[in-house]
Amino acid sequence: MEIIAERNTTFKIVEPYRSNYCKVNINIIHKKNKRLNYSVYDISYEYYYSHNDSVKLNPFFKDMDNKNGEIIRMNDLSVQLVKFLLMDEKHLSKYSGYTTPVQYKINIMRMISHLWE
Repeated sequence: MEIIAERNTTFKIVEPYRSNYCKVNINIIHKKNKRLNYSVYDISYEYYYSHNDSVKLNPFFKDMDNKNGEIIRMNDLSVQLVKFLLMDEKHLSKYSGYTTPVQYKINIMRMISHLWE
């Protein structure tokens, strides 16, 4: 597969009233299979924890099978999910309604875990 583009972003999940956090690094590689004429997003996650007990802040803490990322087919839905996942929190807050931008990104990550290729 040919690599078309690569994008990265980072955000922090902070535990309320404590200094614990989970920093999430997201790497998204847009790949194209020329032979079969379709594209995918290869999405990977890396986590950094402020303390050992901060692992519970991981979006996939209860389902660690999906914690490293997914490969999903590029289509109208996945394009929008990736676009929102890459947005900075200030810009995303215009679209996330009553949900915080961080929680919105967590929800998108979990949604993507159900769309694997």
